[in-house]
Amino acid sequence: MPRLTDRPSLREWLPDSQWFAAGGGVLFAMVMLALANVTRVASSLDHAAWDRIATALADTPLPAELLVVQAPARSADWKLAAVALRLDSAGARVVALAADLSVAVPPAGAIPDVVMAPHTLLPYVITGRTTSGTTGGRPWFLTDSLERQLSLAGKYVGSVLVRDADGVVRHAAMPEACPRTFARQIAATLRTLPACRSLPTAFSDAPDMLLRFSRSDTGWYGATTIPIDSVLAMDLATVRRAASGHAVIVGIDDGSTVPTAVGAMASLAVLVHEVADAADGRAPIVEAGILQAIGWVCAWLMVGVTVVALLALQWTLVVTAVCAVLLVAGTVWIVDVHSTWLPLGQSMLALLAGVLGAQLVSLWQARRQRLLTSLLFSRFVTPALAEQAWERRHVYLQGGRPAPLQLPVTVLFVDLRGFTRFSESAEPARVMQLITDVTAACAADIAACGGLVDDFAGDGIKADFGVPVPRTEPAQVRADAAAAVRCAGLLAATIARLLPPDIGTAGVQARVGIHSGMALAGTVGGGTRLKYTVVGDVVNVAARLQALDLPDASANRCPIIVSSEALALLDAVPDGAEDLGLLQLSGRTHPVHAWRLRGAARTTS
Repeated sequence: MPRLTDRPSLREWLPDSQWFAAGGGVLFAMVMLALANVTRVASSLDHAAWDRIATALADTPLPAELLVVQAPARSADWKLAAVALRLDSAGARVVALAADLSVAVPPAGAIPDVVMAPHTLLPYVITGRTTSGTTGGRPWFLTDSLERQLSLAGKYVGSVLVRDADGVVRHAAMPEACPRTFARQIAATLRTLPACRSLPTAFSDAPDMLLRFSRSDTGWYGATTIPIDSVLAMDLATVRRAASGHAVIVGIDDGSTVPTAVGAMASLAVLVHEVADAADGRAPIVEAGILQAIGWVCAWLMVGVTVVALLALQWTLVVTAVCAVLLVAGTVWIVDVHSTWLPLGQSMLALLAGVLGAQLVSLWQARRQRLLTSLLFSRFVTPALAEQAWERRHVYLQGGRPAPLQLPVTVLFVDLRGFTRFSESAEPARVMQLITDVTAACAADIAACGGLVDDFAGDGIKADFGVPVPRTEPAQVRADAAAAVRCAGLLAATIARLLPPDIGTAGVQARVGIHSGMALAGTVGGGTRLKYTVVGDVVNVAARLQALDLPDASANRCPIIVSSEALALLDAVPDGAEDLGLLQLSGRTHPVHAWRLRGAARTTS
């Protein structure tokens, strides 16, 4: 398709391009994400998403071979030592001592003695309740020397429960100088039991893992619990039946709770859930690194702005919903298969903010284009035609301006005769008023017939029929030609009514030329000055027909010369039409067949 030589500059093209909308969406989303992080909305969304996903994934109860002995706070240290020795002698596979740092147990010497007894396998765990990721303290029985001895003996395992900024425990961290986590040690022990050989193989420890809590109605996650006093009250045979071949946790629990994703839970119960995570054989779930998280969020932000840039509004909503579902499904899949948590809440916010931002910019672009369309057409065509031009803007708007289109048009030229001589002697104010009245009335006639005023040149007017909305049906092309001929008659009557009888040449006050054919329509100019116009041979022929000065025996004050191409589009030849035959027009090699139609009679109005 031919194109106009004048192309929009980058400054004109960019504000209306899809990339501008995408860039605006990215900027909007980045601002929204920054605000969400400052106000902690982003972290709240991520926490809420993890709580629901983690709860759904926590579906593997622990085997009954895990026995939890509950020791209340302020339990005498001899009780703890006695129950540890009793369970060990009863054939327990491993006995672990779990001490909550919030429990103020008075110091005594029996616990270290039991822990370091050579005939026992008694690792211990620190379940410190901390805030905002800070590390916990040390249990009352852990001296520097005992810590070194336990490390050398391979009995030093631990776990620190970490609160997030909202106060909820979602992480379990490995204490400093600790070779492995308590949960992995217990899980490994469970796999050595005959009844638990089917448990998956354990993975390596992670310094910081996310916890998956089961629903509150499964409390201890399938583990068997028994009070410490009950163990001490049993005879050895009963203890052997209950503990032989079991992994036993002796937990000091003061009844206090910590907030979790499924509600308040005892610290010891949280520890059991941590063991359950380790026992399912999957790698510990860890949070993605900062670069991975940023890349994931930015990827979904770009998905959002790309959806808006490539699709219409009605499809944007549907595809955005599909992308949101894919985001959730993809995040769950990565957690389940790759054991990595990516920020779902922030990613969802980035996706929606990208869509919203790009859509807002697109709406601004549409408003700007509509204003441009209105400025170009609304003053020269009917409101209905201007509205059609806007509705079909995707056909001809390009870079914020009408794109060059080759289309069938009918061009009309009208020019006043003798007006230059009249201007020499008349007052300038009268000349200006008269030309304003005539051109305004003629422009109204053109608009009423569905034409577009292309140009005002002194006392002449150029009008186009068939623009700006391209015609696709032959009936529409014929209707444009008929409208141009009808408009010529109205212009002749208007000029005869408004011009004084003494203006004209040899009784002729105006001439009209009409021709139909293919032309190129688009805008010329740049910056703040744009002009919509039609160019091509059809324009030259119409202008030459209007300029013809043919002898006319009839009393026409405004002769109308129509080419045979335009006349052929009419349903019938107008009454009184005169065949002028082939005419040689100035500047053209081939002659043009033309007809003359009746205009206004040469009578004084």
